[in-house]
Amino acid sequence: STGVASVVSSTGVVNGVAAGTATITYTVTNGAGCATAVTTNITVLAAPTVAAIAGSSSVCQGLLIHLSNATPGGTWTSGNTAIATISTAGNVTGVAPGIVNISYTVTSGTGCSASAVLPITVGNPMPTAALLPAGSATLCGGNPVMLHVITSDSSGVTYSWFLGSVLIPGETNSTYFATSSGLYTARIDNGTCYQEFSGTNVMDPPVATIALDTPAGLLFTGAYVTYQWFMNGTAIPGATNNNVPVGPIG
Repeated sequence: STGVASVVSSTGVVNGVAAGTATITYTVTNGAGCATAVTTNITVLAAPTVAAIAGSSSVCQGLLIHLSNATPGGTWTSGNTAIATISTAGNVTGVAPGIVNISYTVTSGTGCSASAVLPITVGNPMPTAALLPAGSATLCGGNPVMLHVITSDSSGVTYSWFLGSVLIPGETNSTYFATSSGLYTARIDNGTCYQEFSGTNVMDPPVATIALDTPAGLLFTGAYVTYQWFMNGTAIPGATNNNVPVGPIG
């Protein structure tokens, strides 16, 4: 029953093909052509079915990725813990550059095991990096805001810039000049993994408005850092608060 088990060598190595029972025969023939055979029954047990491993196939040295498998009850192992380790929860940590096989093995109640394997490439560590200015910046006087990714080591690093979640085509330098408002983010990639920054919120310049308080005879504006009032283009001496008296109206 070669659909159940096959003999793969003259030394008696049997390969289980599918669950079931097969009769294995060993025959000896002498010089006179007489043959004698002995048989044994081999039961092939069903091996568990293991889903493919889900997750990234690369990680940088010193960083962590998470792998998962839809088949319950399995165990994770690393083929070389000097390159990468893996926790019982499927968290892979890159230890040193190289390629390592990560296995997820499931054992059935009959003792049969099956594994899913995913080769993981561990790349060089990511450099220390930051996106400046951090937090927010304001467009002033028609001038763009210069955004800059600084890294401790830029060798082998590529850059991508995004406005919101949309890639900005052709912008692959470490600097980008923003001319419109929005949330700008950047990504650096060393060929194995990447790092994304939280982003810089570029804002339009404030637009000052002036209102009149008729009973008090005051012109006033909003809350800003500094103030200077002008009349017909000439600075009013001492008018450096958020309001300026203009006298009785009407």
